[in-house]
Amino acid sequence: MSTIPVLHDSQAGNAAFQVGDVTGPRWANAESTMISCTVTFPNHPMGLTQPMPFTADAQDSEIHSRALFYRLRSGEFGPVAAYVAPDDAAIAEQARTERDQLLRESDWTQGRDVPPALSEAWAPYRQALREISDQPGFPRSIEWPTQPKA
Repeated sequence: MSTIPVLHDSQAGNAAFQVGDVTGPRWANAESTMISCTVTFPNHPMGLTQPMPFTADAQDSEIHSRALFYRLRSGEFGPVAAYVAPDDAAIAEQARTERDQLLRESDWTQGRDVPPALSEAWAPYRQALREISDQPGFPRSIEWPTQPKA
């Protein structure tokens, strides 16, 4: 277990928290600027000490992410496995999850107490979200609809 302190940006000026166990480092993108892994932070400021997925990013605005990226890249926690591009099924699942979230965020527009003009303005947007999987090129090429002005 590594106990080298890594400064968390929200804790700047306070005590740094430590990186504990790190397992499964894998390149997270084809550009080799992000590494996904599972990590524990024994003294996490929110008390989250169980292993959690983490993506260390060389260009992250947070110091702890950049620091862990360079430690991972150096091989401190073992070799970094090759990047594996997601298949169409995984990309489609991610797109549908995002679509479902956008639908949930706009559910309020379809309530009985919403003025009809507002509900009608949002209906085409919501229908376009439901139809993203019918677009040519789905799931690798998606034209996301634009939300109407509320």
